[in-house]
Amino acid sequence: LGYTFKQDVDDTRDSLVPKLMRYLRRENPLEIMVNEPNLGEIIESNLKNYSLTDCLQNADVVVLAINHAEYIKNYEEIFDSAKSGAIFADLWNLGKNKGTFYTK
Repeated sequence: LGYTFKQDVDDTRDSLVPKLMRYLRRENPLEIMVNEPNLGEIIESNLKNYSLTDCLQNADVVVLAINHAEYIKNYEEIFDSAKSGAIFADLWNLGKNKGTFYTK
């Protein structure tokens, strides 16, 4: 979840998320879904911006990559909407000390 350079902006320059995605694709070439509330429908030429609901219902792993206000405000809903057994990589501690990695 998240793609831009920093919280609540639409600027993708210097964002580390594209680098993270390249690494994840090399290590595990399954589908990666991105939700970025500050960008339009298409993030890059071949990268779709999925709804938060679609991402959460289909994800085996949820990476909280950017601490957007929407994610902070709706963290409990995000956690509750994720499918059972989903692994969270919470890089911003939005889960309030559940740890960096935890399971729903």
